[in-house]
Amino acid sequence: MYAFSGADSARSPLSPSFHRVRRKLLSFVSAAAIAIALPTVPALAHDAGKYFMADGSKTDDLDTAMQSWRDDPEFKGTWGFAAINAEAAFARGITGKGILIGLLDSGTKVSHPEFKDKNIKVLSYTGTYADGTPFDIRGDDPKDGHGTKMAGLLGAARDHIGMMGLAYSADLVIGSTGLDDSHDLEYATRPYEYFKLVQEGLVKSGVRIISNSWGQSPGIDGTLNYLNGFYSRAPKPSYLDAMADAANAGVIQVVAGYNEGTANPAITPILPHYRPELEKNWIAVANLDAPEELGSSNKCGAAQYWCISAPGDGSTSTYLDDGYAGSGGTSSATPHASATLALLMQRFPGLGNDEIRQIMLTTATDIGEAGVDAKFGWGRIDIAKAMNGPGQFLSRFNANLGEGVTDTWSNDISQVALDQRQTEQQQEVTAWSARKSALGLKDGIPANLVETLAGTLVNDVPEGKKLLEAAIAANIQEKYTAEKLQAALVAAGANPAGSALLALYEKSHPGWASGWSTETDYANFIASYTDDRAIAGVIAPAAAEVVESEFTSSELRTAYLATKTYDAGLTKSGLGTLTLAGKNTYRGDTIVDGGELAIAQGGSIVSNAVVNDAGLFRVDGTAANATINKGGALQVGTSGVTGDVTVDGGLASLDGSSGRVAINAGGRLTGHDGRLAALSANAGGTVAPGHSLGVLHVSGDVTFL
Repeated sequence: MYAFSGADSARSPLSPSFHRVRRKLLSFVSAAAIAIALPTVPALAHDAGKYFMADGSKTDDLDTAMQSWRDDPEFKGTWGFAAINAEAAFARGITGKGILIGLLDSGTKVSHPEFKDKNIKVLSYTGTYADGTPFDIRGDDPKDGHGTKMAGLLGAARDHIGMMGLAYSADLVIGSTGLDDSHDLEYATRPYEYFKLVQEGLVKSGVRIISNSWGQSPGIDGTLNYLNGFYSRAPKPSYLDAMADAANAGVIQVVAGYNEGTANPAITPILPHYRPELEKNWIAVANLDAPEELGSSNKCGAAQYWCISAPGDGSTSTYLDDGYAGSGGTSSATPHASATLALLMQRFPGLGNDEIRQIMLTTATDIGEAGVDAKFGWGRIDIAKAMNGPGQFLSRFNANLGEGVTDTWSNDISQVALDQRQTEQQQEVTAWSARKSALGLKDGIPANLVETLAGTLVNDVPEGKKLLEAAIAANIQEKYTAEKLQAALVAAGANPAGSALLALYEKSHPGWASGWSTETDYANFIASYTDDRAIAGVIAPAAAEVVESEFTSSELRTAYLATKTYDAGLTKSGLGTLTLAGKNTYRGDTIVDGGELAIAQGGSIVSNAVVNDAGLFRVDGTAANATINKGGALQVGTSGVTGDVTVDGGLASLDGSSGRVAINAGGRLTGHDGRLAALSANAGGTVAPGHSLGVLHVSGDVTFL
């Protein structure tokens, strides 16, 4: 055991003498120590112990404040508030104040009493579509009551009348789709020219969120094959491109998943499956009709990693008669998700949109299968947990806290979902390679694909006919259940001939699954075709289209996945102070680029830390290896433990325990009663134990070069 005292500071032969740098060094250390000694105060602690009661008074007790909201009649007017623990935000004074939410829907009656004192901007546009048809669309010209309901769920006033919005202090920017909610979205009815204007207008108005409770049916079976075809047939450009442009400008698109109970959501919420770069600004929403039931909602499906489940059915909201009406489905779930984002933006004012999105997703209550799943996605929104910071990192997370801001994140931050996703996506790449070979597509789409499929489909036609017949029979009113029809459609869609026959039947009987079938529908349809070979010839072009769209989308997607990185680390920037109090198991580097990052006593990280110029890393808990670069500082408190420490031009003050410590040129080591596993001071490095007088204890080798 070696012990070094402050009276006999050691230096490398090439370092300047200690007396020349001692005053500067101790001033640096003292300033750091003073900063470290300041208590951290959560960003939302107003004056000590002041939490907001539902009646407007304040209390010292957070639990009492939250209970007052749970008991409040207006709060209870929307059952979903309690289901997602909204009281945890309201009790802290988090109401969406200062956040601008965009709403794109069927138009809103902005004169409703619930909006009379709200800052609302209305977007209106006139112009001409590409075919010469003029348009004149106003956000305050409701085509039905749907948009007014969505606006109320977002931001209706806290006035002790009727109901209140989840982000009741947020401001709204209102746009219109130009159609009522009974119109299913089609490319022809949502021309690009208008959608480009309204999406650009929302972005330019400064919204951070666009709430979209409209969409396109994912098709009779909701399979990816159908969605692949729908996406590949989209005009270029289409309304999808207008939405993508807004997302690429940094706005979060929050999109309803649709209400047909299918395995995948509509084309709009699932768009990042085809354009992965959009995911960081995209949220798909499934609808809960009870705390853990989806009801008629589509499942999250292939959108599961950007999908959240929120209360929808059984809601009440503002209506055209200046009163209130029932509201439900993924339409109503979507404002719950959009408003939650607004609450989190107020709670974490320095964070970017992707970081806010990650907090909402990763703090959701896991329901259904363990982990992120194809039914519920991340699970049910949990605002109470979200108040305490992220639960996982999905990519590099930039925690930008401004000067004077202090915050503590107490959740245990992992990267479990990122690891799960990496495994699944690597399997996806491998599976596509095998499927491509099985389809004979290793060299691309052959010129004779239709003829080839006509020959091979003959053998599948008998089974395909049976599956189509079963699907039509399941839609006869006397035999119908939603589950039975959905199962029959999925089975038919999974068969090459069945899928093509479904498409052919849909073409001749558009929207058939929305009405009732009859006992003779199948026989009348199939009578048009003489034999199985003739059927194979007829359905081969449709089957070829399915293959081509799958090939195109899978090639683009797997090429992206093959080069994707899975870095889930933390970067602390800005001059403020962030304390991590949880037991954190994310593995990406922890980088301190500015201000202070602290590991609280009892808290821990397992990733390597890098401290850069103007950064301070304080450890009172447990940290792994740390590198301190020029201008950076490490402070290990008496309860702190780190792994190996490398000081490359910065300062390390060790009062706790560390692994091997290397002091390189320009680096300085100090401390009081610190314990090191080993010490090496290289040329230009300085060892100066003690803040005034002190001792560093080294249990292993000590080397001075």
